[in-house]
Amino acid sequence: MAEASTGQVELPPRSTPLTPLNDLLEQFDDQAETGVLDGPRYRIHHASLGEGPPLVLVPGMCSPSRIYAPLALALASSFRVVLYELAGMRTGDGANLSRYRIEDYPSDLLAVADHLGHKRFGLVGSSFGVSITTQTLVRAPERATRAIFLGGFALRRLVASEQFLLNVLQHWPGRMRHIPFMSMVTRYNHGLEIDHYAPERTDFLVAQLGEAPVRAAAAQARAIHQTDLRELLAEVRQPVLVVHGSDDRLVGAQQASEIAKRLMDVRVMLIPQCGHFPHLSHPDVLAKAGERFFGATTNEAPS
Repeated sequence: MAEASTGQVELPPRSTPLTPLNDLLEQFDDQAETGVLDGPRYRIHHASLGEGPPLVLVPGMCSPSRIYAPLALALASSFRVVLYELAGMRTGDGANLSRYRIEDYPSDLLAVADHLGHKRFGLVGSSFGVSITTQTLVRAPERATRAIFLGGFALRRLVASEQFLLNVLQHWPGRMRHIPFMSMVTRYNHGLEIDHYAPERTDFLVAQLGEAPVRAAAAQARAIHQTDLRELLAEVRQPVLVVHGSDDRLVGAQQASEIAKRLMDVRVMLIPQCGHFPHLSHPDVLAKAGERFFGATTNEAPS
């Protein structure tokens, strides 16, 4: 393995606050071209915006694509940004989560790329999305050119009590906001770092994660428990930029080193005063890093 090049971002003090979130969401709704792919396993809702080489944002656990709107807008000046929903995240998408397998996640990502005509593309995977991104890099190296890993982890087993809770929740028809104390837990895990920059974005995060169907969250948690990326990461040949918040309470920053030491071609970037959702607290920093890292290497004109 190549030795990882590690850097910490130097953040200048913010002289002005972040753009109001409502303004960004209005821009996102105006610019995004939406559609639905009637895929083999479920109806995949997707959105695209911007012009340039294609870049697919792979969502994390319980994360609807709208959570990534600030980052998508920041990247859209340089890339054709693609967002999509994971199986079971949209009511009525037809996903049979009891039969959905780990290998189906990258298959459906590739189906979206095929549907949109993107033969080669870059990837930005967030948290659980890093697992999907890694599998895609290995399965389709001729298509996935390079990737950014945000807040990823190589291995995360559920303890016995969590597995028991998972077995109960996989049959529950409600949404994550219906689980007692879920809002409180979300604010504890993520609010401190996001509130430092824009408290309204914490409220948005809590609301968005709360809308995730419990059954979809349970299926994703099951996939996390069953996935071990440690050997698979060694098969990745494309360049990877590992980005992690220095104050990530959900996935400790040491996971960045655990991932990086198994990759062949890797750089590591730590963002200070940042938690698990840099796409909400630091979308401008991520967009600049993406522009430098991807450049023109996705090698495809807009289609």
